[in-house]
Amino acid sequence: MCFLVKRIGKDENKSALKHYVTVSAQISLFFLIATLAGNFIANICEFNADRFACSYAESCADLSQGVLEITKNNKALTYYYPPFSLLFDHPSNFHRMRQNNYMVNGSVEMTPALDGCPF
Repeated sequence: MCFLVKRIGKDENKSALKHYVTVSAQISLFFLIATLAGNFIANICEFNADRFACSYAESCADLSQGVLEITKNNKALTYYYPPFSLLFDHPSNFHRMRQNNYMVNGSVEMTPALDGCPF
């Protein structure tokens, strides 16, 4: 890359630099889209697992309590910070609690869940 910057005045070097930048941007975009798609599929699977657990548990409140307890005992972060866990976990605990509350009493408005996990 350094030799391209040194001789940027030549046309063939400008072309190579443009190609390098274009390919780098395309690779980054591909991995961004792949990561977002993977997270979306993982969220579908997580919500389906919660739905399955609610169907066999005494109540979804037990599941919600367990999810919060697991998050609280998670040692991945240096310290327990509930707002981060509530909003930025995978999937966010806020959305999992919202779905569980909907399954318990049907009072929380939510979008219909997607059925089936491709894996």
